[in-house]
This record gives sequence, C-alpha cells and structure tokens, in this order.
Amino acid sequence: MYALVDYVNFKGEGTAPAERYRGEGWGLLQVLDAMADRPEAALAAFADAAAAVLARRVALAPAERRETRWLGGWLTRVATYAEDRRFEAEAAADNPARQDAPVQKGSS
Repeated sequence: MYALVDYVNFKGEGTAPAERYRGEGWGLLQVLDAMADRPEAALAAFADAAAAVLARRVALAPAERRETRWLGGWLTRVATYAEDRRFEAEAAADNPARQDAPVQKGSS
C-alpha cells in the first residue's frame, strides 16, 4: 500500500497531460504498465519499473529543466518500495506512540 500511495503523491497518477514529456508519462499508470510479471517479487518489480519510468522522464525532459540533478534522490526514494516494510518496523520501534504496531524482523 505504501508504494502505491507514495508514488501517486510523489509523481501523480499518470493520467494528466501535464505529466508527460514527448508523449511519455511518468505517473502510477506508466509504472504499472512497465512492471515485469514477477508476482513473487511484486514490490521489487514495482520499484524497478518506477526507477525505469523516472529515468525515462529525465532522458525526455527539456534540457533547461536539468532534471538529472533530482534523479538520484528519486531513485533512492523508489528503492524504499522494495525494502519489504523494514522501515516501518524501525519507525515503530523509535516512536513510543506506535509501540502497538507489528514489528517485522528482516535481514539488512
């Protein structure tokens, strides 16, 4: 759920004409279209597709926008989608108000 909601808030649904360069969009719709059929690793497939869509956005962006400067941060952000919710466990452990949240153990 986090990956879908965050990506829509981050880059949009992909249905608006303003979410396109040279006819190619970068929203959730385009990420879902670009996903590989890997049901056993859906989060990783989503993160990989999001990274590819954002890299394509940067490649198609007008040069004066200099979007290359943002790509590293964007890729770091979408990589969190494949982290199997470990970040939630860490946040819950650090936040006394969320002590009732389930904590998942994972290898680093």
